[in-house]
Amino acid sequence: MKKLFVFIFVFLLSINVFSSNSYAITAANEISMEEFYSQLDEIILSCDNAIGSTDNNEDIPTNRLIVKTETDAPLENYYDAVYVAEGYDGLHILQFIDEVDTKYAYNKLQSDNIEYVEYDYFLSISDTTQNTETAEEDPPKYSAWNSLAVNVGNAIDYIETNSVICDTVTVAVIDTGIYAAHTHFKNPGRIVNNQEYTFDSKKLDKEGNKVTVQESSLEDKCFHGTAVSSVIYDNSMDNIIIEPYRISDSIYMSYSLMFKAFDFAVKNNVDIINISAEGEIPENSQTLFNMISDAVNQGIVVVVAAGNSNKSTETVFPACHPDAITVSSTDECNNVADFSNYGVSVDVAAPGTNILCPTPRTFVDKDKNKVESCDSYSTKMILDGTSYSAPLVAAAAAMIKSIDPDITPEEVKQIIKDTAYVPDNWEESCDGKNYGTGIVNFYNIAKAMLEPEYSATPTININSNNKFEITAPEGVDAKIFYTLDGTIPTLENHLTYTAPLNLRAKNATSVMAACYESGKFISEPAVYNLITYDEKSVFYKWSSTLTTDADTSNAKWCSYNPNIASVDSDGNIKGVSKGDTLITCSLPTGERIIWKVNVKYSPLQAFFVLFFFGFLWI
Repeated sequence: MKKLFVFIFVFLLSINVFSSNSYAITAANEISMEEFYSQLDEIILSCDNAIGSTDNNEDIPTNRLIVKTETDAPLENYYDAVYVAEGYDGLHILQFIDEVDTKYAYNKLQSDNIEYVEYDYFLSISDTTQNTETAEEDPPKYSAWNSLAVNVGNAIDYIETNSVICDTVTVAVIDTGIYAAHTHFKNPGRIVNNQEYTFDSKKLDKEGNKVTVQESSLEDKCFHGTAVSSVIYDNSMDNIIIEPYRISDSIYMSYSLMFKAFDFAVKNNVDIINISAEGEIPENSQTLFNMISDAVNQGIVVVVAAGNSNKSTETVFPACHPDAITVSSTDECNNVADFSNYGVSVDVAAPGTNILCPTPRTFVDKDKNKVESCDSYSTKMILDGTSYSAPLVAAAAAMIKSIDPDITPEEVKQIIKDTAYVPDNWEESCDGKNYGTGIVNFYNIAKAMLEPEYSATPTININSNNKFEITAPEGVDAKIFYTLDGTIPTLENHLTYTAPLNLRAKNATSVMAACYESGKFISEPAVYNLITYDEKSVFYKWSSTLTTDADTSNAKWCSYNPNIASVDSDGNIKGVSKGDTLITCSLPTGERIIWKVNVKYSPLQAFFVLFFFGFLWI
C-alpha cells in the first residue's frame, strides 16, 4: 500500500512539474512573509495532497527539505529540487520527487555554506480516541471534573473578590481549526474567527485539479482544535481571547505548516501559543525550535503537550523544547495517566482523561454509528490525552498574564511550577520519572500573584530524645519541606516533615527546612549543620583529647588512618607517625564532627631529628 502511495505521488507530481502552469524555481533575494508562505502553499498543494490524506501520513515522506542560511539570497545549488520557495528570513523550501533525491540533497547541503538543513515531516495530534457517550446539557461553569481538580472556580472568585483589573490576553491555538458556531461558545466575541488563519484550505480534487475549500476556512472537520479551544474557553474569564489557526483537517499536521502558523501568530502579537501535537524528531527540528526560542525571548508564553506515547520527551518535538511549558497528563485520582510522556523537559501536569468537551457536527457513537448535527457534549470522544492538559495550563498562563501583563515567560513558568499541587502519592505515581512538579493549581497561582509576601521561617531543634524537631512559627499553618543533603528545599528535591527525625546512621550533611503554603515557599530556609569541621595538631608519640561543645557520650570515634593518629572511645588521640589524617565523631543524633589532625614533631623532637640527620651526613 505504501509503495502505491509513493507511485501515485511521483506520477501526479511529474504531471505538475512538466505542465505549463507548474510553479518553477525562482531566485529571489527578498520577498514578504505572505508571498513566501504562499509559495509554500503551492508546494504543499501540489505534493502532499497528491496522495491525499491517509491514516498513515506520518509514515509517508514529504520529500521536502527546509534550509536556513544567513541571508535571503538564493542557494548556490538546489540539487535537482523540482519546487523551491525562498527569499524570506533566510528560509529555503526544497521539494524533491523521491526519497533518494531528498536524502542525497540533505547530505550534500550539510557541507554547503548554510546554518542547517532539516526534513519536513508530519506531527500528530496529542490525544487518544475513546468511544463516545453524550451528555445532554452543559455543566455549570467551572464544575467539570478537570476544572474542579485545578481550582479554577475558587481562583476566579478570589480574583473578583479582590477587584483585580485584568488585561485582555490572546491565546493562539495552532490546531485543526474550530467549530465556532457551536452552542457551547456562548460568548462568540471570545473567538477570533478570522478565515485568513487557515493554512491548509487548498486541496486537489480526484482529477488532480486545484480546488479551494469554499466553506468557512476555520471549520474544524477533525474536532480536535474545537476540543482544545473549549478547554481554554471553559477555564478562563471573558478577558481571555482565543485565536484559532487551522493547519490540518486530519490527525496529522505538516511540520512546515506548523511553523508557518506559528510565525503568523508571533507577528500578530499574541500573548500565549498552545500546541497540542507531537512528532518524533527525524534528525532535528531547528526552524520551529528557533521560532519558539525567539517567541519566548519576545515575551510570548509557549505551552506544548508532552505527548501520549508513555516515553521520554527527549526525542519528541516540540515537547523537548526547554523554553516551552511542557505539560503531562493526570487522571481523576491525581495519578499520572498511563499514556503520558515524561522527561526532563516536562514542567507540570494537568488533568487529561475523560475531559468533557463539545461534540462536532458529526461523530461516531459507541456502536460505531455515524451521528449527525450534534450540539451536545461527549464524555469519551477524543477526550483522553495531553492535548487537553496543555490548554488547561495555557488558561492558567493566560490568567497570570492578565493579572501582570509585563511578566516574562520564564516567570510564568516558574509560578506555575512552584504553585503546583503535589498529591501525597505523587512520587509513587511518578515511579522515578519526571512528570513535572505537580498538578497545576489556579487558586495557588492567584494567591501567589496577589497576596503580599510574609516570612515564616521554621525552627530546627534537637529534643530530649536526640531527634530533630522542625516547627513552623506560631499561627502558621504550613507544610514543612526539608532536605538532608545540603541543598535548599524545592518542589523537586524536598522531603515532607511529619514527625521528629531520627538521623542516626543517615549520611546527612545538614537539615535545611522551609515553610510551604498556598503553592509557594513563604520563608528562607532554616539550616542546622550536621557536619562540623575543625583542626587539631598533635606531636609525634604524644597524646591529646579532641573536645567539642556537643555531648559525645555514646558517640562513635573513627580515624581514617590509625597509622598516623589513633583515637579511643573517649576521643583521646595519639600521634603515631608524621602526617595528616581525619578523625570523625558520629553523635547519636546523626551529627558528625570531623577533625583534620596534623601529626608533627615538637620543637625538641625537630632539633634531635635535624641533629641526627646532620650527624649522618657528616
